[in-house]
Amino acid sequence: MRKKVICLENMPYQSPIRVGSHHYADHFSRMYDVLWISLPWHIFQRFRKAGNNRYAFYNHGRPMAINEHLKALVPFTMVPYRRGLPFDSGFIVDNYYRFMIPRIAGILKEHGFQEAELVWMSDPRHISLLPQVRFRRLAYRCVDNLEHFSDVPGSLASREIKLVRRADWVFCTSRGLVEKFKRHNERCSCLPNGVDYDFFASPAPCDLPESIERALSPQRELNVAYMGAVAEWFDFESLEQLASAMPRHRFIIVGPHRVRPPASLRATVNVVLPGPVRYELLPTLLSRCAVGLIPFKVNEITDFVSPIKLWEYLAAGLEVVASSMKTTRDLGSPAHLYGRDGIVGAFQQALAAQADPLRRTVLQEHARGNSWSWRFGEILKQLGLP
Repeated sequence: MRKKVICLENMPYQSPIRVGSHHYADHFSRMYDVLWISLPWHIFQRFRKAGNNRYAFYNHGRPMAINEHLKALVPFTMVPYRRGLPFDSGFIVDNYYRFMIPRIAGILKEHGFQEAELVWMSDPRHISLLPQVRFRRLAYRCVDNLEHFSDVPGSLASREIKLVRRADWVFCTSRGLVEKFKRHNERCSCLPNGVDYDFFASPAPCDLPESIERALSPQRELNVAYMGAVAEWFDFESLEQLASAMPRHRFIIVGPHRVRPPASLRATVNVVLPGPVRYELLPTLLSRCAVGLIPFKVNEITDFVSPIKLWEYLAAGLEVVASSMKTTRDLGSPAHLYGRDGIVGAFQQALAAQADPLRRTVLQEHARGNSWSWRFGEILKQLGLP
């Protein structure tokens, strides 16, 4: 009988965006039975026009089978934990799982997860689940500087430190996060995001949605892609400047909208915002583009992120234009970074770099050494798992 791993995550497994947690859960499921639990949905989310889509995968509180060894659960909570009185109380997060329907203890028992070899946690808002599971190892994968997110209650910071101190190992996706938490737990290391190299380097042929097909230029060198969430950290101003300066280029911005793009950008004729695209279509989209964008504002959130899309663009052989965040500087990648001098200059550098016939090989080789498989091997080694 396989041993069990519980992954405590932010988003549903079925989300249109795949993050590092998805890749690690997939790797764990090759060795263990895995239960993925996302943060719960609550009634307020039913009235949002943008952002959270957890309700779509609720399944009445029953885990959904992703494959033979991986199940995914989206709970429902009667009392949300969110910024703003009275819902930002530490009492709520400390008792979060008491407010969920159906009761989590019954679900864990029914599906054989009341005991686990490993609890793998990527969101500290799940901390009240820990007393309900008997586990041998606890790992915390810290991916964000959560205290600076506009929707994260301030009371979570002390709970995150408590989790860091309790964990058998803390995996941080950036050096900044290691510096933040190392004093609370010496078993803390930097493990940046990675890439499914073969998936992006050798895309399987498939048809793109008609809205994207119409937007793309038949000339690959004129197509520019962004894939990922359009959220509060997105640098709309720089994208608008770039689209205006490069009117022949087509800018395809795919991903869910957590904030509404400004009207001026939506009216820009060479910018297309089709929303989410299925993950399996992304390599085909990138194969039709020459440049990938990471236009983020530089702040206390983005200076701590490890952008997965950087490696995915490189694996697809794209030039990368990214804002000069601390993490993108630390990685030492071939990306073209922009700061106060603006995005247009960095984009022109990217266009010039394409003249080198060996450039695509250089970009892809840089990505090849940062695979999820290699990262997963480091996790097994640090946790002492077979």
